[in-house]
Amino acid sequence: MCSILLEAAALYGTELEGGDSGEQARSSSSQPLFPRGVNTFKSPKKRTQAEMLSSQNRTPESTPPKEVPATATPASAVVSEAGSDSADEDHSAKGRRANFDKIPVFYIPGKKNNHLRITSDEDLLSKRLPEIEAFFKPFPAGIPIEKFVHVTKRLCGIPSFFNLPLCRRINERFGDADAGIPPPRTIGRSGRHPSGVKIKLKAFLKFWQAEVEPYDRVERFFRVIKRHDAEYIYKDDFIPFLQELLHFHPGLDFLEAHEEFQRKYALTVITRIFYTVNTSRSGKLSLREVRGSNLFNACMHVDEETDINRVVEYFSYEHFYVLYCKFFELDMDKDSKLTKADLVKYGEHSLSDAIVDR
Repeated sequence: MCSILLEAAALYGTELEGGDSGEQARSSSSQPLFPRGVNTFKSPKKRTQAEMLSSQNRTPESTPPKEVPATATPASAVVSEAGSDSADEDHSAKGRRANFDKIPVFYIPGKKNNHLRITSDEDLLSKRLPEIEAFFKPFPAGIPIEKFVHVTKRLCGIPSFFNLPLCRRINERFGDADAGIPPPRTIGRSGRHPSGVKIKLKAFLKFWQAEVEPYDRVERFFRVIKRHDAEYIYKDDFIPFLQELLHFHPGLDFLEAHEEFQRKYALTVITRIFYTVNTSRSGKLSLREVRGSNLFNACMHVDEETDINRVVEYFSYEHFYVLYCKFFELDMDKDSKLTKADLVKYGEHSLSDAIVDR
């Protein structure tokens, strides 16, 4: 390999030196480039660090001094140019600092970030007050909770089956001592009679300023479902709202006399909601997860759709019935619990042991 490199170097060296012809280049390449026994490559002398530093600081002697032209710039002009350069640098630095100061603070440790909140000026109390007063005008002593559903749906922008839990929240937190708190709805036929509890204008205005005006519709929905002293939605928080849905939705009237199936339906809906929305699998729903899901739109849809089976997200009774039948088929001892031996039989033993264990 070394001989090949030396021959190539001899050939290229001859051509670069401007040989007469290719014949001379080829003839010269046959001769050795360097005579034998002569060491032409000498390693450079090693220098100490002090010598290297002194050579860097020493001005080469061969460099001639620069001649100053006859029309040289006066010293005052040089000073002024230097001053202008420093002024430009200061100006650019100030400009960069000004642009930096314009960037809004987007994260504060220990404080909630509301950059995803989309509020509207239309929900300011000053703009909605005439409409609110028009709703309360026929009821000087307060709106009965049975008629408050129009306020829940039209003013607050949340589903109508949120009415009773919303009335409880308003009177608990913002009502007077004699406002009264409506009792929770129970599964079955009981609880359909009017409670006599009313929502007063003063309490509703306090609620509006605290829970409606600062938030968008999705966050209002989230805050109504969760407990007011909690930061997340837990499974039990959905029970009062599903009890209202079971009482008033026309597509679920046939379940009125079947309390057992009402409970199983509510439990299935809650399980489907958490399976889809709770992507962190923490057992609690955060505001970010609710925003990233279709839960709010599904609740609005089921509130407006009379056929419950058309709401395929979470609320379809047909989907519940299929799931319940499959569960009942696998539950051999009928204790409403599936053991590992029960789950192995799913799909004609199509699940592996690893899937069943997980």
